Amino acid sequence: MTIDTDIIAPWEQTKWITLSSMFFIIPATYALCNNIYYHSSLLFITSAVSANYWRKAQPSWRRDLDFTVAKISVITGVSTGIIYLRSPFYLTIFATGLAGLSYCYYLSNHLHAIKNPNWWKYHVAFHALLTCEQFLVFHNMIIAGNPGSKRSYASRIATPPT
Repeated sequence: MTIDTDIIAPWEQTKWITLSSMFFIIPATYALCNNIYYHSSLLFITSAVSANYWRKAQPSWRRDLDFTVAKISVITGVSTGIIYLRSPFYLTIFATGLAGLSYCYYLSNHLHAIKNPNWWKYHVAFHALLTCEQFLVFHNMIIAGNPGSKRSYASRIATPPT
């Protein structure tokens, strides 16, 4: 059993990160509606694992699992972005977003290490930027025709049945 001194951050701070972990459900649902099943499943899992860790942030198997799933999710998202983002316009937005979320993640960790009580705000911003990046990648997958699906949700509702 762990004691309260093992808590990485108090609930007053982590409740907002727990909530922002649920942001990933929005692009996961969008991906699911557009037959992007692998990415959708990964984001639903990432959201649940992240929220589960942040609800009581302490060194444990939940923290290890959160780090592992988050790494898999980020690597998958970035590699998919590299594959599907072909327009210089979208690539610029993607690269700017990656720079912004990387900076937010760095600031979150740095401020937490020096006991600045505002560290959690940067982690929430990190989650928000990740959510936007996921929409950008999924949008481009849909534009490309999402090779893994027969026909996307967007194209089904835009084209009436014959």
